[in-house]
Amino acid sequence: MKILIAKMEKLGLLRFVLIFYAIIMIALALVLPVTIMILDITLMTNPTVLGLSVIDILFFGLLGYFTFIRPYKI
Repeated sequence: MKILIAKMEKLGLLRFVLIFYAIIMIALALVLPVTIMILDITLMTNPTVLGLSVIDILFFGLLGYFTFIRPYKI
């Protein structure tokens, strides 16, 4: 794995892959809440649906955020 990361670093691909991954994770954080709002906004009053939406936003949003800003080490 370290060899692959070193080769990607040499080619300048590692930063691109990390930024792409972060954008995908942040987009996934918004899929569930936006879909629920499009289907039926009254579903957001259900505590279970609201809880799952908050967990989804926190998990994928923070995962993408920390992937993007955290420096990587080889």
